[in-house]
Amino acid sequence: MMEASKLSQNPKANAEQEMKTVIPTEKINKNTVKMGNWKNGWKIYFHCSSPRKQQSPPPEPPKTPTKSPPPSDLVCPISGSLMSDPVILPSGLTFDRPYLQACLDLRYSPTLSDGSRLPINTLNSMIPNLAIKSTIDRWCDSSAIQRPQIVDPDHARGFIRKLMVCSNGLSDSDHHHYSTTASVTSSSPSSVDETLTLESTALEEEIVAKLRDARISMQEEGLVQLRTVTRESPEKRISLCTPRLLSAVRPMLLSRYSTVQIHSSASLVNLSLEPRNRPRIVRSGAVPPLIDAMRCGNPEAEEHAAAAVFGLSADESGRAAIGVLGAIEPLVRLIGRPGTTERGRRDAVHALHQLALAETNRAKIARCPGAVRTVLDVARDGEPTALMVLCALAGSADGVAALMDHNAVEVLIGIMDGCDDVCVKERCVAVMYGLSRWSVLRFRAAMKGREDVLREAAEEGGGAGEKAREMARRMLSGIRWDGERSVRIQLWRFGVAGWLVSLLRLGPTRPISKGNGLNPSALYNLIVKRYS
Repeated sequence: MMEASKLSQNPKANAEQEMKTVIPTEKINKNTVKMGNWKNGWKIYFHCSSPRKQQSPPPEPPKTPTKSPPPSDLVCPISGSLMSDPVILPSGLTFDRPYLQACLDLRYSPTLSDGSRLPINTLNSMIPNLAIKSTIDRWCDSSAIQRPQIVDPDHARGFIRKLMVCSNGLSDSDHHHYSTTASVTSSSPSSVDETLTLESTALEEEIVAKLRDARISMQEEGLVQLRTVTRESPEKRISLCTPRLLSAVRPMLLSRYSTVQIHSSASLVNLSLEPRNRPRIVRSGAVPPLIDAMRCGNPEAEEHAAAAVFGLSADESGRAAIGVLGAIEPLVRLIGRPGTTERGRRDAVHALHQLALAETNRAKIARCPGAVRTVLDVARDGEPTALMVLCALAGSADGVAALMDHNAVEVLIGIMDGCDDVCVKERCVAVMYGLSRWSVLRFRAAMKGREDVLREAAEEGGGAGEKAREMARRMLSGIRWDGERSVRIQLWRFGVAGWLVSLLRLGPTRPISKGNGLNPSALYNLIVKRYS
């Protein structure tokens, strides 16, 4: 009670205590607040603090980053979304692999932004576009966006089915009826085909179960069974070439056990014998393991892998992809290795020839270290397919430059000397004709003094075909015309002084005089003889 009465009797102290309680850090000047005007001091305090609260700006809400749309180069032309697994086609266009694969599975040709349709036969050669993939990852990281995840194949097929419905102008019920009718029609084969399908499915299940077994003995047994079965009939090779079985065989190519490598690569050789299986094997991702097997595998497995690459490169749609994946360098090494068997070298040369038919691979072969020299050596040893590789290289500027750097004309002349094979002579003439078209001056210098070889090939009884004789005649006329043209240019440049200097260098021979001057035709013939 005493303390309460003191508080009530001393209003100045009560005010000071209340001000300290409200804002402890505020210091009050006790000299300005007197006994008689403590209420004015209280009013001054609130009057000063009120404008201070009004001047402080209200807190701003946190700014959320604005998501800018991705660049058009990073968006799939089919789905319109950011690509998760970009692949490039031989046409140069880049798409998302799941949607492109769905178009291939459903045999649907999508419509591009310019109104054109993408041909279905170009969808087989899918090459991973690593540059676009890294660009997409960098853009997502800089934009604080999660990187796109791989699209589920079922989702991609559903999206393509909707596009098919929209493009055909059908309703969902009509599309369902159409697909049901098609499935019923396609699922009613003859009894023989149905029996073969059931047998192949059971056999596939058995082989896949053995390949996925952890025991090496079971893996070997499954591969031996697959190799034996795929050697029997084309029907079984086609029915067993499924994505599931190929995914089970693919890791076997890089096994540390030699028998597993040998049987797995030989099985792929058998499967690649069927033309319709080759795109499936390339799309399954079996080419990189085959290339690795050629680089560091068992010697027998290396030769089987080269034979498998030869079978896969026979398909035109897969040549560019196989070359991009790096099959040229191990093939060249296998051709030039001393321990390679005759059959393995022949398969490797055939595979290199198939790859050289693609224009994009010719520059790769020409720039591969030791490739041109190896092919020339094999051609000198009598391998006719090596001449076909040289013919393909003679059709590109890089290939011609590499061939001229390795004295290909001299090698070809040596092959033609003493050769009675008409096919070999024709191929040698075809290679030289390609060299003469791309590198005129170097070819003329290399053929100087050896024109007799072309004259023999141009004759009727020279042992060459009509087409080879025509090419030989063109090369001879081109060499003569180039020689006369060079002499005419020299005469035009140097004039009469150049003629006199040339006469002094000709030695004791002198032109025939005509009157008091020189005979121009005789002088011209002498200079042509001197410079040609």
